[in-house]
Amino acid sequence: MRSLVGAPAVGHLFVGVFDDIATRPEALLLDVMRFLGVTAERRYIDRAVRSPVNPTESRTMPAHYRRLLEEILADDLSQLKERFGLVWP
Repeated sequence: MRSLVGAPAVGHLFVGVFDDIATRPEALLLDVMRFLGVTAERRYIDRAVRSPVNPTESRTMPAHYRRLLEEILADDLSQLKERFGLVWP
């Protein structure tokens, strides 16, 4: 089976970071707009994007689960870092 990470041609796939939805929503929308080739200006983004909808409390992943997931997903994380420059703290 072919890996999905290797399939799309460069420039045909937008990769965003899920956490950006909460931490930098306007910047994420501007990135998506630039990717789509449309005018990327804040004036086209509604102010409501700055207000959380259905906020939930923030929780930290227990360290033992994080280590386990990093071990299981090591190859995928390596491919994402190599292809898109994505790294997680």
